[in-house]
Amino acid sequence: MFNFFKKENKFFSPMSGRCVSLEEVTDEAFSQKLLGDGIALIPSDGKVVAPFECVVEQVFDTHHAYVLKGAENLEVLLHIGINTVELKCQGFENKVEVGQNLSVGDLISYVDIDFISSKGYALHTPLIFTNYENFKFDFKFGEVKAGLTEVAKYRRK
Repeated sequence: MFNFFKKENKFFSPMSGRCVSLEEVTDEAFSQKLLGDGIALIPSDGKVVAPFECVVEQVFDTHHAYVLKGAENLEVLLHIGINTVELKCQGFENKVEVGQNLSVGDLISYVDIDFISSKGYALHTPLIFTNYENFKFDFKFGEVKAGLTEVAKYRRK
């Protein structure tokens, strides 16, 4: 009925660069939202930080992707680059472990974006809200700074 008392939570950019819609991602699984709704980043540097207060639920063996769980049980897949699983950890320096609690701005990874780009991989970094159907989002696009620029507000439906 009334949503006056539903808390809005903030989600910050995990990387500096430009925030764009998922439709701009070069991989159809992401651009067609087959894995969930969200946003994407085109990074300008390789520092990856926590975008909200969360727990690290999964670190992919190849260090190209992470699953984070935050307030209201929002689940986020942070996928760095397109098809970068093929690099098998090359260009990625993981800094977290499963079960670790993170605050906004805590370091998750360093990514060598020059190396990844030189190997021919797109740097689009999708942020997929895998349980998006439980939430209402307000996305913001444009230039962003890691851990500082708000890219989304969300609240439980």
